[in-house]
Parts: sequence; C-alpha cells; structure tokens
Amino acid sequence: MKKIIQDIKTQTYSRIYVIYGEDDYMKQLYVKKLKMALMDGADEMNCNVFSGKNIDENEVISIAQTMPFFADRRVIVIEDSGFFESGCSISDYFDTFADTTYFIFKEESVDKRSKMYKLAKNEGYISEMNGLDDKNMMQFVISKLTELGMSVTPAMAQYILEKVGTNMNMLMNEFYKLSAYTMERDDRTIRKEDVDAICTITLENRIFEMIDDLAFGRRDNAIKKYMDLYSLKESPTKILRLIIRHYNILLLITQAREDGADNDRICKVAKIPSFALKKYFNQAANYDKERLRKIIEMCVENEEKFKTGNLSEMMAVDMLMCVI
Repeated sequence: MKKIIQDIKTQTYSRIYVIYGEDDYMKQLYVKKLKMALMDGADEMNCNVFSGKNIDENEVISIAQTMPFFADRRVIVIEDSGFFESGCSISDYFDTFADTTYFIFKEESVDKRSKMYKLAKNEGYISEMNGLDDKNMMQFVISKLTELGMSVTPAMAQYILEKVGTNMNMLMNEFYKLSAYTMERDDRTIRKEDVDAICTITLENRIFEMIDDLAFGRRDNAIKKYMDLYSLKESPTKILRLIIRHYNILLLITQAREDGADNDRICKVAKIPSFALKKYFNQAANYDKERLRKIIEMCVENEEKFKTGNLSEMMAVDMLMCVI
C-alpha cells in the first residue's frame, strides 16, 4: 500500500499492479487512485476495464499491444478475473505489449504458484488488502466522520465499530446515514442514541448480543433477539452457522488463555479485533471448555439433522435456543 502511495507521489510506476484480499473498500480505493494517476487527465478512450470470469483474453492482449491515443499511457483495469488462480495466456504475451501499457488487477485471491503471479512479482507490485489494524480503523472512522462535518470521540468511534463491524463499505453507508440524521443539528457530535437510532447492526453483532444474553442467563432476552432475527427474514441456517462460529471463537480464546497466549496472539488466532476482546473474555468466563465443546457438538448435530431432512431449519435453531 505504501509503495502505491509513493509511486503516485513520485510518478514512477510499475507496469503491473495486483491488488487483492478481502477488503473491497480499500481495493476499490487504490484501484481508483492508481487509475487516476496513470491516466493523468488523458482521454478515457485510453482506459479499458474488464470484469468477471469470462473476459476475452485475446481482446485484452490486442489492446495491450496498442499504443495509447495522444497520451503517455494506456491503462487496462481487470477485476475479479480469476486469472491468478485459473491461469490465462496474458503472461505469455507480456513481452509483446507496448511499453506504454499498464495493468491494474483487482482480485479476491491469488495463487502464488501461478504464472500471472510470478509475472506480476517480477514486473510490478502486489498488495494484499485485508483491512486496517485496530488503530488505523479507529482513525478511519474519526477522519471520515470529520470529513462529513461531524465529530466523534474515540469511545464513540469504538462503539460504532462494535455495532456496525469493520467492513469499510458498510461503515461508509452508515456514516452517510449519520450525516443526514444529524444535518439539522447545531451540535453534530455523534452520540450513542444516534448510532442506536440510525445505524444498521450487522447480523454477526446481533448474534454476539444474543449469545451475551445466553452467557449471562438472560434467556428470555436471547430468545426475543432470535425471534427478531427470524422476523427480519434472516436465514436460520446462517444464524446457526454464526452461532457455531461464535462458540468456536470462545473455545479458541479459552484454550489460548490457558496456554498463556498474550492478547495480540489471541486476537490473531481467533480473528477478532482487539477492541472486542474484553467482551469475548467476559462471555468466555461463563463457560468451561467442556461446556463449549458440548454446545458446539449440539450445534453441529442439529445442522446435520436439518441437512438430512430430520429437522426443519427453524426447529433446529429453536431447539438449540432452549438448551444452550
């Protein structure tokens, strides 16, 4: 990521950029930055965009061999092609491409053994984007809300992340909603009641709150939250899988703490942000490992029962809510 910023600043570019990973917002952002910098105000006819798994490789090769029209560079943007996993013939023709042709690839994942990956590594720059760390994520929330004319404390920024999650596209949607919601106020400092009133809480966080109620003996509240999810047409299958995932995280945390792992290691193993760790610790304290294993086993058994037609999806989750 830093190299891309530096390349744009110095206007010294690689022939190939590959941006991949799970963070769609960051991938889109840096593809846009690179495209604008490489085009440098040139006519859009010098930029070709291809997307999807059925891209015509011959068309890409033909365009790549063509000189730009009254511009310094021709830019080819290729998105979600799978070329770095399934393979393609583009790498075989790279030596025939005009020196003025530049590629930007945006992919979900890559196979580091593929010819395309090896070509990009030798001729360009590869950046994996899987989200910001906790510190930079907090700065992202504060800076974006500030850009939209609002102010927010670090504590409230953390509350937003806890409720909405760390998906940047989803966060930006919620920021625009908060902006519209507070537009008529003289004081546009974001408060808890604003977030609760307007922000869409992710399914994962709804499951977290439901299991929090179960962990602390508030079963009636947990069942109400589950029925709310059902009334919102959330899939019982998806709910069950998220419940299994959540209890697996609690088991991982419990085992890691027993093994003497520090907090950074626990977050890495459990794949959770550090700002959420304390809440997971509080939940895990209500279970021992044997109980967690038994709950996971029950969840898996009920998942298997509805897969084989012995239980309906809803009944599979309903039964679990009565015993976990």
